Amino acid sequence: VRQINLYFEYQSSYFTAQRRYALWYAQGLQYAVGRVTIDVAVQLPLYQSLLPTMRRRYSLYLGMRFVI
Repeated sequence: VRQINLYFEYQSSYFTAQRRYALWYAQGLQYAVGRVTIDVAVQLPLYQSLLPTMRRRYSLYLGMRFVI
């Protein structure tokens, strides 16, 4: 297998102690070769009602997976 896949993901978090909510969206690429995949993505906030010290502008993701 040799292929490039588009990567889309939504993540939401609710912080019960503070009654705060956040929704993030990630977009990236996944490259698959044989039983190995390499992922690269950037995550951006869609909505954040977090405290200013907890807010994020973006997150970068880099990962690798191996299928047994």
